[in-house]
Amino acid sequence: AIATSAGGAPADLLTTFTVVVADTTAISASTTIEASNTTYDNKTVVITGGTITIRGAHTFDRLLVLGGAVVHAGGEKLEVTTTRGLYVACVASIDASGRGYGPGGTYPGATPPGFATAGSHIGYGGLNSGPYASTYGSVYQPMEAGGGGSRNGTGGGVVRISAGTLVNDGAIRANGSGGDDGAAGGSVWI
Repeated sequence: AIATSAGGAPADLLTTFTVVVADTTAISASTTIEASNTTYDNKTVVITGGTITIRGAHTFDRLLVLGGAVVHAGGEKLEVTTTRGLYVACVASIDASGRGYGPGGTYPGATPPGFATAGSHIGYGGLNSGPYASTYGSVYQPMEAGGGGSRNGTGGGVVRISAGTLVNDGAIRANGSGGDDGAAGGSVWI
């Protein structure tokens, strides 16, 4: 770095430093954090790579997703709380895409999609032959998975984040995935 004094004289100094953060746990390879695993709870967790599957609700002091992806198991929800902050780097993601209802699946009590028709969620999916799949869920408190297409395609899953602060330079998503029929996106509630 180059510093300039009040009198205009430049000076440069090369130095190194180490940042020390108490209760920090690093994860660099694919890992599953089970609902009963409290190893990471109330700590600063730094994820640098791999696919990290989080099952059940967990509270971290801070969650820093610097690489890789944080996901949830199919048919479950990703519920993350941080007491201080959550950061998602530009090469990282929190991703529930394709983790919702499977082909022909939809919310309990809702009408499934007709032949070659896309899944629905808050809005209708594309129509080939009736009926449209029923719409369901809340735009104010989204907590439902997206519906699958009639023959293929899996709906998006569910992400619920409660954070003291959030900086997202990467992606937080719950897209429907695959299939000719199309599948509905799921829910992201921050």
